[in-house]
Amino acid sequence: MFYLIVFLSLLFLCTGFILSEKNASYILSGYNTMSKEEQANYNLKTYVLAFRNFHIFLGLSMLAVGLVLYFLVAKNTALIFVSIYPILAYAFFILRSNQSISDSLKRKNRLASLVLLFVAVMVGTLFYRGMKETKISINDTTVSFKGMYGEVVDFQDINSIELVKKLPKILMKVHGYAMDGIYKGKFKTANDDMVKLLINAENMPYIKIERKNDLTIFFASKNSDNQRIFEDLNHKIK
Repeated sequence: MFYLIVFLSLLFLCTGFILSEKNASYILSGYNTMSKEEQANYNLKTYVLAFRNFHIFLGLSMLAVGLVLYFLVAKNTALIFVSIYPILAYAFFILRSNQSISDSLKRKNRLASLVLLFVAVMVGTLFYRGMKETKISINDTTVSFKGMYGEVVDFQDINSIELVKKLPKILMKVHGYAMDGIYKGKFKTANDDMVKLLINAENMPYIKIERKNDLTIFFASKNSDNQRIFEDLNHKIK
């Protein structure tokens, strides 16, 4: 995470120096499609300066805020910041660049900004759903997991349950959510097995639910005692 923050910050800083008045006709979208008359009336020098200043500010602010969040707040918060902040920043910059351009380009810029805002909302929603705790509910014949990748498991489909001190070694995420101690979805282990993780926090011991004809589930609550949950579940199944 630390290296990601530094890498993205340096990337944005360097991006600010890519565009110049000499190469704008080749790499600046919108400007390169203008007529010669439109290009002559466009204040390219001002835009290039604004482009450079924006990326310098974006890179430095991401580095400063990202590292503060990483070291003083939480790694998850830092990841959310570096994922959403650039999207919102670019949406703002695109709207600000609407001066001295044709109406058709202004409409395209507004549309691009709306798309970026939509993406930011979707990314934020994904983080919210992933970080929201998956709740476990034990009934007379089933155990329910409510939240991202939640499902209802019938007791008859459970082969065994046990408490384990560590998770299997994860090789890769097949599909799901994984961020600093929170793992939800389908994962492939180093033994080439597929498992389902519903881990709200690295809160040991973990509850392992081995099913007869489906993926083994590993569950851990963030705010509840996993030992107590296991005992309640084990009592119901027996």
